[in-house]
Amino acid sequence: MADIVTRHTNKKVFSVYSSLNLNSDSKRKWKPVTVQEIYSFMAILICSGVNNSNTDHVSDMWHSSSYPLYRATIGINRFRNIMRFIRFDDANTRKQRKKSDKAAPIRDIWTMLNKNLSQIYKPTDNLTVDEQLYPFRGRTKFTQYIPSKPAKYGIKIWWVCDAENAFPLNGIIYTGKTGHTREKNQGERVVKELAVAYKGSGRNIFMDNFFTSLSFAQQLLSWNLTIVGTLKKNKPYIPPIMGPNKSGELYSSLFAFHENITMCSYVPKKKKSVILLSTMHSDIAVNEDLKKKPHIITYYNKCKTGVDTMDQMISRYTTQRRTLRWPLVMFFNMLDISTLASYLIYYENRKMMKKKTNQRRLFMRQLSEELAKPMIIIRYQNLQVRRHYNTKIAIESVIGQQSVLVKENHLEEKKLLVLAIFVTNSQQRREEKQERVALNSIILCVTNIHLVLLNVLNVIYEFFC
Repeated sequence: MADIVTRHTNKKVFSVYSSLNLNSDSKRKWKPVTVQEIYSFMAILICSGVNNSNTDHVSDMWHSSSYPLYRATIGINRFRNIMRFIRFDDANTRKQRKKSDKAAPIRDIWTMLNKNLSQIYKPTDNLTVDEQLYPFRGRTKFTQYIPSKPAKYGIKIWWVCDAENAFPLNGIIYTGKTGHTREKNQGERVVKELAVAYKGSGRNIFMDNFFTSLSFAQQLLSWNLTIVGTLKKNKPYIPPIMGPNKSGELYSSLFAFHENITMCSYVPKKKKSVILLSTMHSDIAVNEDLKKKPHIITYYNKCKTGVDTMDQMISRYTTQRRTLRWPLVMFFNMLDISTLASYLIYYENRKMMKKKTNQRRLFMRQLSEELAKPMIIIRYQNLQVRRHYNTKIAIESVIGQQSVLVKENHLEEKKLLVLAIFVTNSQQRREEKQERVALNSIILCVTNIHLVLLNVLNVIYEFFC
């Protein structure tokens, strides 16, 4: 995925700079983005989400008093340029692809994300299907308004998640209507696309009344999949006695059975009723407490929140920053999903360890440091970067003084310094020796001249005397 982003980002920058250089005397140059810089860019986004600084201005993040990872990883101007030019698809073929796919600018890496999520994790017996509304109020052709969601406006994504730990397994971006006709049985089509990978596995799927219907439950039974879901009360196959009525006793339950399908009606309040459809249950068991809820409802309440839990965990440490480009917003969502999935795999493999309240935050912070560390080591070896005192201190605080690579670099620097001093001292001694030899020669020459003059004076004195 990172190499795709790197290639298309550099392609975008070169096209922009080439057009600017044609109309300007000053030639702008661009150092191509590397894969490691993209990883470092993602590390900064993850770390800003952990520190809840994703809404802070970039200049505040690179301030000397802020978290040192930002300054240690890449420069502030480099971060701004990557944020400005980052692209995820080929701009030359985008117009043609958008005719059949409105999500074409993000489709390639979205498909790769779904493939990786489904390959690296084997889900439990219970799955949940629901929608996620990722906050965004910019321009798209498929922005959704859902007043029951906290964000209300955003991009809707259908997800199937593990009901036990909210691990995201597969997602479908809702891109609006295809054509001018309204789609019928949209919920059934979505569940089929999400559940086709688990056909014949015997798993159970939890869903709300948007997806559930009697015919669909029978169809999933032929796939060896069971469902537990709520029903809309206007369905024609619901017996009138199971709907809301005045004669219904409070906390009472009614059950109806047809082949392998069970329908349950429960009265939580007067003149209210909750109707569920299940192909998993085939009994009339209820809880032995005051409210006497049926086991079907208890089980549904326990497992229905898989997608909502995933959405809640993402929003707690989101990487989303302010932008008007919806592909970049989807990239932030993908980064949040990937980070959550990696944490859940980490946690599932270490269930024997005592869970702490800050465990996920510590994991994400360590993840961001590991992603950024190769780039930080490269910057530490650059003497031009280390000239800046705040950057040098930030790098040393992130990688620590116990790093083997840093120690080796210090040893190399000391060797070079000793060699330079030795060479300098040798040259100085050689020059001083040459100066002494020249001075001695001059003194000897002057002495000889003095002796010659004395002899000449003695001869003259004897001649006249």
